[in-house]
Amino acid sequence: MEAFEKRQYEKRLREYPEYFEYCLIQDYEERYVGERLYTVNADEISLQCFVQETKLEVVSIIFDKQLFEREFLLQWLSYFGIHVGAAGKSARIPNADSIDRTYLFFDHIVTRYIKGQGTMNVNRVGLEEWTDYNRLLVEKIIDNEGRRIPIPMVVLNDEIFPECPRLKFDRKTDAIVVNGTIMNIDRIDEYGDGIGFFRKNIREPIAFMENEEVVIVIDVFEDPEDGGKICNVTYMPMFDPSTREQT
Repeated sequence: MEAFEKRQYEKRLREYPEYFEYCLIQDYEERYVGERLYTVNADEISLQCFVQETKLEVVSIIFDKQLFEREFLLQWLSYFGIHVGAAGKSARIPNADSIDRTYLFFDHIVTRYIKGQGTMNVNRVGLEEWTDYNRLLVEKIIDNEGRRIPIPMVVLNDEIFPECPRLKFDRKTDAIVVNGTIMNIDRIDEYGDGIGFFRKNIREPIAFMENEEVVIVIDVFEDPEDGGKICNVTYMPMFDPSTREQT
């Protein structure tokens, strides 16, 4: 690695007590204040990204100091690249010699490749959706200094969503059960940084969940007896209290 290349990497490198952060987008915290930041564990590194409508943008790479010394990290950056494809499509990667690792994340192809002079094509057929098998960390950027708070994760019918999708119900035929209690509502929708339970023509929810320490699990299935739907809403701790690090 040449000295100029090394200096360019170092300009984007931040160092913290437990890890290094390489910023693909510098000062991303100022650009994304109020938005949700997703941290994806990808083998020996972690990717931090934002999901906005159909766009996925990786903003930084996290390197654990237990695995990476500074010089080794810089060599990694010189050797590997990260490519994000468009939602629902296959990917074409320039300046690549070979593919090292690829998967889907919220329907986008995310590929770690070995840098080179060629062009690689990645077919999405057969690729696994990362969120089907892994739990990700979701946080909200709260100011320009990058301070953040964890927010609830929503899992609907075993699929992780960036935010709670709007679910509508018919109170005459559908049954909605929240933590074992039947609720007479018409809609479940996003509310603040959690979910709300709404009735028609009432602007504010009659109840809501907004605890950043939980994963909200929603299961919806058809009731074969009367043709309606049954919706079961529960929650579980996002972290294991016995293993969570103190900050």
